[in-house]
Amino acid sequence: MLNNSKCVTVCIDEELYIYSLEEEVRWPCVVKISQIKAEIKLIKQLPKLWISLGKEITSHEETISEYCRMKVVHVSVVTHDTKLIGLQYERKIFHHMHVGHHVKLKCVTQGR
Repeated sequence: MLNNSKCVTVCIDEELYIYSLEEEVRWPCVVKISQIKAEIKLIKQLPKLWISLGKEITSHEETISEYCRMKVVHVSVVTHDTKLIGLQYERKIFHHMHVGHHVKLKCVTQGR
């Protein structure tokens, strides 16, 4: 995957959509999701006219099955044996996850 300030990756139901934008945008993006559609609002870094949004550079065989680097942004204790862990992608990725879906994590602890 590309690691570029003009690249935005959207993951919906395990499918990746990668866009190379004409110019840089502010991050995080503004997202509104309903049962019928998802609206992603990109705000330009510099107020100028774009000739086009950019282009989709998604390989249709690409999925989120590979691990993307994330950082822990908060940890809250829910019960004696449950914690709520907030994670944030290190790259510009918006990933919509339905409530109740499982997430596979792989972490490095103490350098291992």
